[in-house]
Amino acid sequence: MAGPQLEELADAAREIRSYEGVIARMSKLPDSPLVCEQPGIHHRGFALPGMQVTGQVVVIHNANVGKWPHDSRHFFQEDDDIRIDDQGNLVGFVPFKEPTKVRFTLGDAGVSRKDKVFDLRTGEAILANNAGVFETSIPPGSGTLLYVGSQDDVRRVKGD
Repeated sequence: MAGPQLEELADAAREIRSYEGVIARMSKLPDSPLVCEQPGIHHRGFALPGMQVTGQVVVIHNANVGKWPHDSRHFFQEDDDIRIDDQGNLVGFVPFKEPTKVRFTLGDAGVSRKDKVFDLRTGEAILANNAGVFETSIPPGSGTLLYVGSQDDVRRVKGD
């Protein structure tokens, strides 16, 4: 019998299918072209060898999925009610429901000052504010792929 957990897995599989051609070509880079100081936000840069592009794909993951009692991420008190109930739900954990506004800047790792940031799914540019800070929203436990490079390259990567 399918439950909410299997449905969530199916949703993730459907979402990642649109990226499978890019993911199969990605080669991990030692540094990310982004700088992001927010706790729980992880990112990594990837090259696309053989695709005739000079930009980088960046995978950003929002690991902020919820809150434990006392806002602790690591330790619980002896009287905390942490358990799985009869319906399979985790008691004592409050999942986050709203996306996190992820803020980042471009660093120096393999990027040019003329490079732009694009949402790889849509190909749309993500514009920086006057301070050079970019922003994108990512749901709890989810992630997104960005492209740092030129408009022509992002079209080529997307296959447009």
